[in-house]
Amino acid sequence: MGIPIEKPNAQWIKPGLIGHVRFLKGEGGLRQATLTKVRDED
Repeated sequence: MGIPIEKPNAQWIKPGLIGHVRFLKGEGGLRQATLTKVRDED
């Protein structure tokens, strides 16, 4: 499941939160990101 990893004891878990992020467009990547909302994943 997921991406192969080189850690024998690692386990993948399902995320429990979803965040909504607002950001300005810039020179690649996020610029001045602001977390605007967080909700539970059902």
